[in-house]
Amino acid sequence: QRAGVAVGLHNHNHGAVPSTAPQVHRLLDNVPGLQLILDVGQFVGSPGAGAAGQNLPPQPATDELYEHIRGVASRAHTIRTKFYVLKQVDQPAATSVTPHPPTIARAEELLLDYERIFQILKEAQFAGWLSIVYEGKTTGSDFTSKGEEVSVALPMAVQRLRRGISEGEQHGPKL
Repeated sequence: QRAGVAVGLHNHNHGAVPSTAPQVHRLLDNVPGLQLILDVGQFVGSPGAGAAGQNLPPQPATDELYEHIRGVASRAHTIRTKFYVLKQVDQPAATSVTPHPPTIARAEELLLDYERIFQILKEAQFAGWLSIVYEGKTTGSDFTSKGEEVSVALPMAVQRLRRGISEGEQHGPKL
């Protein structure tokens, strides 16, 4: 802190600290100069939570995850968004009045509820940066290599975050 270096505290749960909101608060309160990098996919209750070395099948986040996010969102400097299982969903275009409206692509994360996460960030008046971490796969895809999958999944993640930002406040998160 005296040297002007910002240090980010990143919550993470693989049997590590901090894996809960109270642990985050304790560290931020007792270590001067820390800034919170809030990882929405790494508290207790998240699809990515578990002890180190566990290879568990992905499960949707529990309510506990969202309570930990809510508990520290007002102190977050940066949000680390996670994408585990992305799905592209077709939906009718909202502006069409034809009997058979064209469809537009819509990306959804299946294990984290981003509508709920963006509501929490809005309530906390978060206006910082969002980063993207892609750890999963896209559903219904027939990719031959991880590189091809990422080239499709990353734009889908960006599209999902942009939709959440545009539905939020004017001075909300930055992507």
